[in-house]
Amino acid sequence: MAMDNFWKWLKQANARAVFFCLLVALAGVTAWWAWKLMTPIQATPPIAPGISQEQARPGLGILAYLQIQQAAGTNRAANLFFPPGALIRTPPPPTPPKPVPPTPPTAQTPSKPPVKPVPVKATVTLTYRGRVIRGDGVPLALIADSKGLKPVFYEAGTNLFGLKITSIEEETLGVNLADQSSTTLERGIPQTFPESKHAD
Repeated sequence: MAMDNFWKWLKQANARAVFFCLLVALAGVTAWWAWKLMTPIQATPPIAPGISQEQARPGLGILAYLQIQQAAGTNRAANLFFPPGALIRTPPPPTPPKPVPPTPPTAQTPSKPPVKPVPVKATVTLTYRGRVIRGDGVPLALIADSKGLKPVFYEAGTNLFGLKITSIEEETLGVNLADQSSTTLERGIPQTFPESKHAD
C-alpha cells in the first residue's frame, strides 16, 4: 500500500525537482564517505597486563639511553662532572681454580703368562695297494703314503715313517708301531698313524 502511494506521488511530482533532490542526496552521501575515509583512525595498541598506559607509550631515544645508563650503574649522564671511568665498576679478580687431588694409581692386575701352544704331532696316512713277487721270490708291498706323490714298493723289514713292515700278504700288510705294538693294514683301506722314528 505504501509503495503504491509512493509511485502515485512520484508520477504526479515534478521530475526536475525529484532529480535535484536525488542529486543533493548523492552529493551528501559522497561527502560523508570521503570525510570518513580521510579521517585517521586512532586505535589504541593492546597493553600487556601489569604495564601502565605511560609505560606502554614509545619513549624518546634520549630517555631510553638515560634509563639504560642508570640500570647499568654507571650514571654518567646524571652527573657530567665525574671524571671518565670513575664510576665504572671493575670486575672482581678471578678466583684461582681449586687444585684437583691426584687420582691414586690403579692396581695393575698381573699379566697371565702366555699359553704355550700344544705341539701337533705329524701324521701320515698309508694305503696298502697290493703285493708282487720279485724274481728271487721276495714279496714286495705297494704302499701309497700322504707324503709322496705315487705308490712305492717296499720289502719286509723296511722302516716307513716310524712303522716297520713285518709281513706282506695278498690282502693284508702287517706293521709294527713305534711303541712295539702291531697292527694290520687291509688292502685298499687307508689308515692314519702318528709319524715318529721307529726304535729297532
